[in-house]
Amino acid sequence: MNGYWSLRIANAFIEKSLNGQIPITQFKLQKLCCFANGQHWDSFDEKLISDFSRKWNYGWVYWDLVGFASYQGKNEVTRKISDEDAKVIIQNKNRASKLMDKEVEDECIILYQKKIKADLDYKAKKTIDKVWEECKDKEAYQLLEKVPEMAGWIKFLKLL
Repeated sequence: MNGYWSLRIANAFIEKSLNGQIPITQFKLQKLCCFANGQHWDSFDEKLISDFSRKWNYGWVYWDLVGFASYQGKNEVTRKISDEDAKVIIQNKNRASKLMDKEVEDECIILYQKKIKADLDYKAKKTIDKVWEECKDKEAYQLLEKVPEMAGWIKFLKLL
């Protein structure tokens, strides 16, 4: 497995947030995805998230996830990421890079709309459940303090 799109993993956390009525912000969502990727590396020696992360002032972020969640600001994320969101993210990436013609862009949109709905395997679900249980009741700033104690985090950082 080459990993899942960060937005697919984010949707799993958003779903848990909505179902459990536990608020989640874009910042917390970024931390949960990073922790899940590190935990997955530690447990299964494979990446959970396929897209690249980038260093930011407050840790690592997944840029595609920023593209979805930044409009929320510091507010609670109130809905899952949709097909339309995936389309807009791909279109914005292409506008910035100008790498694809319209036909290729359309094919990419279809591919990423499938990626956002991909079924998670048992290992991915186990990782997401573990990270959610460890972090769901913490505020985003508390998760920054938690980085050193998260299993797999150091291993994950060495692989970036």
